[in-house]
Amino acid sequence: MKKLAVVLITLILASSISTAQNTAKLQSIFIYNFIKLIEWPASYKSGTFNITVLGNDQIYTELMNLAKVKKAGSQTIKVKKINSLGELANPHILYIPKTKGSKVSDAKTSIGSKATLLISDTNNGTGKGSDINFVVVGNKPKFEIKTSSAQSKGLKISSNLVNLGIKK
Repeated sequence: MKKLAVVLITLILASSISTAQNTAKLQSIFIYNFIKLIEWPASYKSGTFNITVLGNDQIYTELMNLAKVKKAGSQTIKVKKINSLGELANPHILYIPKTKGSKVSDAKTSIGSKATLLISDTNNGTGKGSDINFVVVGNKPKFEIKTSSAQSKGLKISSNLVNLGIKK
C-alpha cells in the first residue's frame, strides 16, 4: 500500500511538472510570435532584443532554448532573469509569471512610458497593467491583449495579433 501511494504521488508530481513545462514551452512560442507581430520604435531595432523574466520560472529556460536558435528580425535574442523590479533595465519584453502576479502593477509603474511590452500570466493581468496576459479559456491557452496600453508606449501591434487575442 505504501509503495502504491509513493508511485501515485510520483506520477502526480511528474504530470504537474510536465504540464508546467508544456505551458512554459507553449507560452515561449507565443512570445516569439508576438515579437514578429509587434513593431518597436526605431531605437529598439538595433543591438540585442532583450527579454526579461521576473523570478524563477520554467519559461526562462524555454525562452533561453528559443533564443539559441531564433532571432527577432536581425537581432539576437538575450534572455535575462531578475529577482526584483529594482534590477529592471530596458528590455523589449518583461514577463511576469503567475508566482509574481502581484508585481504587475509595480512593473507597469517601473516601465513607465518605455517601449517595453509587459506580458503576464496572472488573474486579471491586463486589468493590473499588462499589455498581454495569458489565460486559459475552455482548456485552451489564449491571451488577452490591451492595445491601448501597448500603443501608448510606442508599440505598433499588428491587426493579426489583435484578432488572435481577446481584446481588453
